Amino acid sequence: MFAVVRIKGFQYLVKPGEEITVP
Repeated sequence: MFAVVRIKGFQYLVKPGEEITVP
C-alpha cells in the first residue's frame, strides 16, 4: 500500500511509516 503526498506541487509516492524527504 502506498500513499501519495503532495508538497509544493510535487507528488511523492511513499510507503506507510517511511520518512518523507524533500530535496
